[in-house]
Amino acid sequence: NFNDSNLIKNSKLKDPILNGTPILSSLASKQVQVFSEFAYLKEKYQNTESSNEFNYETLDLFLKYDIVTPELVQKLIGKDKLHIKNANELIKKYKEKL
Repeated sequence: NFNDSNLIKNSKLKDPILNGTPILSSLASKQVQVFSEFAYLKEKYQNTESSNEFNYETLDLFLKYDIVTPELVQKLIGKDKLHIKNANELIKKYKEKL
């Protein structure tokens, strides 16, 4: 299952491939970092009922790594497709960074 964080975290080939191939390393390091941080969040909230906090931190992660833009998040909220408490704080935070 690709969603299993142990797939990448415990891979014996991850470090030699990422550290030994400069081109691949530069391309994949951001994706590996996002995956690692998301896996941490998933584990952090695994036994809680705090879905809004998980969603908020995940949205923060996605904005941090430019997976989504503040404009897209704002559009989804405006279309009533995204319901994360205080998401507007994140929109403001990342719009100011642009």
